[in-house]
Amino acid sequence: MGNSHGSFELAAEARRASERFDDCEIKVIRETFKDLCHLSGDNTRIDKETFLQYFPLPGLLGERLFAVFDKKNIGEVDYEEFVCGLAVTCRGSWAEKVEFIFNLYDVHGVGAVSRGELAALVSAAATYTDTLFYMLLKLVV
Repeated sequence: MGNSHGSFELAAEARRASERFDDCEIKVIRETFKDLCHLSGDNTRIDKETFLQYFPLPGLLGERLFAVFDKKNIGEVDYEEFVCGLAVTCRGSWAEKVEFIFNLYDVHGVGAVSRGELAALVSAAATYTDTLFYMLLKLVV
């Protein structure tokens, strides 16, 4: 359950991931990826700053989401990683989503979640949920 993937393995995984979307969705995913690459100043990768602007999770949650998408662990997300991450989060099986969440919480990538990692992410999630709740409450009231 780590973040290390060979390029051949990831390419095959990306092909399988693409099959979870219809042609229109793939077109939107490609266009979104191109737009994010452009904002990153790159033609083939999304940098962390741009990724976190598009997926605005605060603090540790955003950092961990980026890290789980960045399977090659190079500090940027390429198209294969992008489509694989979206496939799991949007169309993944229960088991795939559980593994994704586990990897989100496994901050040190050792195949286990320590109490400290769990506490830090639960705290970050609670803070985010509270913030989101209060923002929605302001809209309603």
